[in-house]
Amino acid sequence: MLEQLGVPGPPADAACGFSPGNLVGQIERTDRSAGRWRNLNQHRPTPYEFWYREGRAAMLPSDRIGGSVDWNDPPLTGEGMFRLVLDQSGRLKRFERVPPYRQPTPVAPDSVAAIADWGPFFRLAELAPATFQETEPIWGPGLVTDERRAWEGFYPGSSPLPVRIEAGALHGQPVFFCLIDTGFREWILAQPSDSQPARRTPGGLLPAIRNTLVAVSVLVGLFGPALLAWKNLRARRADPRSAFRYGFAVFLLAFG
Repeated sequence: MLEQLGVPGPPADAACGFSPGNLVGQIERTDRSAGRWRNLNQHRPTPYEFWYREGRAAMLPSDRIGGSVDWNDPPLTGEGMFRLVLDQSGRLKRFERVPPYRQPTPVAPDSVAAIADWGPFFRLAELAPATFQETEPIWGPGLVTDERRAWEGFYPGSSPLPVRIEAGALHGQPVFFCLIDTGFREWILAQPSDSQPARRTPGGLLPAIRNTLVAVSVLVGLFGPALLAWKNLRARRADPRSAFRYGFAVFLLAFG
C-alpha cells in the first residue's frame, strides 16, 4: 500500500495504534430503532480505525518523560513525515504527508503543471470515482499544496452514509487525501466561507484589568520571594544550610 501511495524507502521511526471512529456517535444521534447496533460492523465508516505514521528522523513526543508518540504528537511538521488511517477492513480513509522542503522552480505560465493521479487513492479506499461528483474544496489539514480537489458521494452498501473527499497535491505529488463523514462532515459544511470572516469580539475595560492583575500576580509570585531572600541574606538573618537541605529534600520528593 505504501508504494502505491508514493511513500519512499524504510522509515527512521514509526508508530501505530487503534482509535474509535465517529460511527457510534452518528448512530446514537440519528437512529433510535431497537436494532440499530445489529449490523454495526457492516457499515461504513467502521466503528474502529487503525492509524499509522512514519518519520524520516526519530519522532519525539512533547512529553519526553512519560509520553508516547500518537496521531497528533509530535505534530506533522518534519520533512517526509506522513500518516494514514485505515478502517477495520483495511480500506484507506486518510492520508497526509509533509512534502520536501526543497521544491523545484515553479513552472512557467505557458507550461502545463503536473496533475496528481487520485486513482490509486480511490482504489485503496474501495470507492468508485464515477459515483462521486466533484465540488469546491473547502477544507485542508494545513499542508502546502498547489492543487486542491473535492468530491461528494455516498459509501457503498445497503444503508449508505454521505461522505466527502478532500484532497491536495504539490507539483503533482499527493499531499493529503481525506474521507470526511458523519458529524465532522456536517460541521465542515456548516462553517462560513473564507469570504465571510467571523466578526471580532470587541474588547473592554474589564478584560484589560483582569489581564493586568494576572500579569502583576505572576511577577510578584516570581520575584517577591527572591527579593525577600536576598534581603535576609544581606541582613544575615538567613540560614542557607537549612534552606539548601529543605530544597534538596523537596527535589528528591518531587523527582526522586
